[in-house]
Amino acid sequence: MLSGAAVELLHEIRERNAVFHLSTRQDEYVFQNPRFRRPYNCFFSSWERIRQGAGLPNVRIHDLRHTYARLLINKGASLYEVQKLLGHFHISMTERYAHLMPNTLAERVEIVARLVK
Repeated sequence: MLSGAAVELLHEIRERNAVFHLSTRQDEYVFQNPRFRRPYNCFFSSWERIRQGAGLPNVRIHDLRHTYARLLINKGASLYEVQKLLGHFHISMTERYAHLMPNTLAERVEIVARLVK
């Protein structure tokens, strides 16, 4: 599932590809090298340049996935919702992130306390 901002970015990439006379058909690659008119076959050099430029030389690509899950959980998303968004088949994979939500659990306890008061 993509956010509205991600969809907008894909539209911008399509427009940029058109400027470079690259194919913008739906069955084409999104990220094409304008010089060779072929898809990129490796993202590691770009990833290395981005993380060095951001001053985050030790950030791994998987850390972004972990951060995504952490942000969702800390904003109240359920483990079930995170499971679906991350594409985990078994909830046990998602439960690794359960330790990230102690404040959320405390808030949930207060919901019930207010209801039975």
